[in-house]
This record gives sequence, C-alpha cells and structure tokens, in this order.
Amino acid sequence: MKDLKAALVVAILLIFLVLVLMFNSALLPFIIISVIPLSFLGVVIGNIVMGMNMTMLGMIGIVGLAGVVVNDGIVMVDFIKKAKNLEELLTFASYRLRPILLTSVTTFFGLVTLMFFPFGQSAILQPLAIALGFGIAWATVFNLIYVPLVYSVVFFGFMSFIVWAHHMFMTGMGQGMSIFFQTTTMIISIPSIIILSAFFISLWGASIRFNTPMLFALAFL
Repeated sequence: MKDLKAALVVAILLIFLVLVLMFNSALLPFIIISVIPLSFLGVVIGNIVMGMNMTMLGMIGIVGLAGVVVNDGIVMVDFIKKAKNLEELLTFASYRLRPILLTSVTTFFGLVTLMFFPFGQSAILQPLAIALGFGIAWATVFNLIYVPLVYSVVFFGFMSFIVWAHHMFMTGMGQGMSIFFQTTTMIISIPSIIILSAFFISLWGASIRFNTPMLFALAFL
C-alpha cells in the first residue's frame, strides 16, 4: 500500500513536470492535474454501482487513471489558452466538446466488456477496469466544464465565473444542464481543490487508510 501511495505521488509529479515543459507555465499544468483528485469520485461511484470494494487492483487503476485523465485536459487547455477574452474562451471551449467526448467515449467502451462482462480469469482485472472506466467518464465532465471555468477565473478574474454560469444557463444546454452545472460547481469549488491537494500530500505518509468511505467523504468536501 505504501508503495502505491508513493507511486501515485511520483506519477503526479512527473506528469506535472512534463506539462510544465510542454506549456512553459506552472499555472496551466496545475489546472490540468487538479482534475486527477476530483476524478476519484468517479472511481467511488463505479465501485458503488458495481457493488465492489476498493482492492489493490483498483488502487493500481487509480495510479493509471492519473495519467489518462490529463489527456482531455491537455486537449482543452492547449486550445483555450489562445483566448484573449471571455467570449473567445467560451467559443474555443465549445469547439473542444467533440474531440474530448470522442476520446473518452472510445476509451470507456473499450473497457465495457471487462467492467460489465468479465469471465474466467479476466474477472481478476475487473476492479482495475472499473477504476479506469468510471474515472475517465467522470473526469470527462470536469474537463469539459471545470477546466475552462478555472482557467477563466485564474486568467480573467472571478467575475468571469458569473458570466460563464450565465452563459451555461442561457445557451442551448437547457434547464437540466444548468442545474447539473450549478451542482458541479459546488462540488468543484476552489476550497475543495485545496483540501484534495492536501489529501494527495498526505498519501506520502502511512497514517491514512485508503478505503472507499474515506474517498467518498473527501470527494464531497
């Protein structure tokens, strides 16, 4: 268990370093990798839906998930960083909807058989597939909504959050999407990022027991 915690921390640090070299910035990589702890909620939901406990293979899947969920974030940030104002940001973010959905949906359906229809010895790998599949599916929502939102707050000020929320409410996503957006923004508020980042730092030690109830509680802080 200690080795997996160390591997997760090292993986995130290496991902951060690669992103810093890619974007020549420290803020942009932080926006991208902040999706990693938030994607844990998808893993928790997946285990609850499938009626499974967090196992060692599920933990390995979380480590692998850290390297997968950043892909959609890179696709989003690399495009919206060209925006010079909030209007351009909204336009550029909408252009990334199809590429991100295609990337995530194809990956998710590639894991469907192993998640829902395991047979024989392949059933051993089901917890790993659940962690990857549901984690990617949940992270897709964050990469489409949360990443542009945080980018707008960081680079265009907090008032852009109000404009972004109004745009989501008034444009063609309907009342259902606006309610979902309001719920999502409460979950992924800036304080929750700080708390979950502290949780990642604590993974380096051995004082925290890594289990499903703890993840569920932390994900909803």
